[in-house]
Amino acid sequence: MKPGTSTKVRQVFRVVDDDHYVFDWYDTHDGNEAKTMEITYTRR
Repeated sequence: MKPGTSTKVRQVFRVVDDDHYVFDWYDTHDGNEAKTMEITYTRR
């Protein structure tokens, strides 16, 4: 990726249950989508 360019992204927020959530981030490069980040949240 070069400075000043844009990339298509897809963000997915999944509710697993009342105490667990997952946030996924997907980038698209050259027509191929790849998962680049996952954050798992757990209620304390």
